[in-house]
Amino acid sequence: MKLSEFYRMGIEVGKTYDPRHNGSVEKWLANVRRVYDSLDEGQQAAFDRDSLWNPYLDSRVVCGDEEGRDPDFKKVMVTLEQPPVVVVMDYKPDLLLSHHPEGRACTGLHQVLYMQVGIWKRHGVKIDAIDDFAVENSLRRLYELAARDLREGDLGEITEDWTDIYRYFGKPWIIMHTAADNCATTYLQHLVDSKTPESLADVVTLLNEIPEYRQGNAELIGPRIVTGRPKNKAGKIVVDMTGGYQGPEEIFTSFADSGIRTILCMHVTRSWYDAAADHHVQIVCAGHAPSDNLGMNLLIDDAMPEDVEIYPRMGGFRRFSHRDEDQSWKESARKT
Repeated sequence: MKLSEFYRMGIEVGKTYDPRHNGSVEKWLANVRRVYDSLDEGQQAAFDRDSLWNPYLDSRVVCGDEEGRDPDFKKVMVTLEQPPVVVVMDYKPDLLLSHHPEGRACTGLHQVLYMQVGIWKRHGVKIDAIDDFAVENSLRRLYELAARDLREGDLGEITEDWTDIYRYFGKPWIIMHTAADNCATTYLQHLVDSKTPESLADVVTLLNEIPEYRQGNAELIGPRIVTGRPKNKAGKIVVDMTGGYQGPEEIFTSFADSGIRTILCMHVTRSWYDAAADHHVQIVCAGHAPSDNLGMNLLIDDAMPEDVEIYPRMGGFRRFSHRDEDQSWKESARKT
């Protein structure tokens, strides 16, 4: 498989399972196209043309496509963080595939935060409440700070370090962040919607039937109840696992007002913990690495040929295939 083919396929998979399901991706891309078409020739030359078809700019090739290169690959090293140089040189993979953004993918992370509003609207969070947040600059300030920190702050000064190393060794490197997180989010939302777990304990039991979370338990990083008690009713469950990273804690007021009883997330900060407790919203934390692994495995299942060799245990990645499972979650996503 060629690098460009996997890149395109990975983004298409992310778009297919985008949890907003209301034409948001098409609207976003159409707006980007309008902006591009309004620019003069010089401005277009400096424009990020991947953004014309890729709505998740934290998911992209970070090195390996220079000067028209489009390498084939048969052996892939998959990691959650940047791959360790010594191990890469020892195993000699054809392609490096990571989850968390680095390089060019890191500078686009802030743009996917806008997905969060669309996801909240889909789950019935009142639109006027979201508009109030915009007026108060809670969301806007979060996005602007993210953009500043990733482009002009300390993070922006170091984003090319790892890219330069792998470019020097001639190793193509691609990141799949939000594209993979979309898969995990849609998969789990379909699971809780179809199985309707009654209690928080039932939510955890349901997660533990998934191999990534069973492995997480073995590594002591599996699902846990963060706020609420095991016997508490789960009520309406919203899976919050995509859109860059955690949104502002002010949203918990709207969660509670919209009847959302439980948030199923992959990680949680102290501010979210406090806000959830204050608004009587329960949180089940599925685990960061297991959830990232679930998303990456689902994306690989759909976007990569079965005959590609994948190193199954490297850099936090644990390979489990879901190809033989019930695929109804895919059909429900495509119909929505």
